[in-house]
Amino acid sequence: MAVSTSIYQELLFLGSSVLVGMGLFFLYDILRIFRRILPHGNIWIGVEDFLYWIIFTGVVFVLLYRENDGMVRGFAFGGLLVGMACYYLLLSRNRRLNLSLSLSLNLNLNLNPNPNPNPNRS
Repeated sequence: MAVSTSIYQELLFLGSSVLVGMGLFFLYDILRIFRRILPHGNIWIGVEDFLYWIIFTGVVFVLLYRENDGMVRGFAFGGLLVGMACYYLLLSRNRRLNLSLSLSLNLNLNLNPNPNPNPNRS
């Protein structure tokens, strides 16, 4: 039994929505790692969040425009939410901890390339 072309296209659109949702949450994880490694004030956090949401809006607009002729569909946003939830539940915590630790370790090694554990001894 063959699947009709329109149902196949809708399935591809839903899959694209899920993948875009995962990618957008990954982008926000990168932002959270950046904040953890280089802490800064509330104003810069607000600016970063504003820029993230501008990028988020642009990506969702392009998704809807290219894949669905600009029509807003509920299951597109459902796919985005499912993708974000899947990324958060399956990958986010481990990836964020591993990247934070490795980047902060690299940053510490780069800032202090020749650490002397005993400063009294030269």
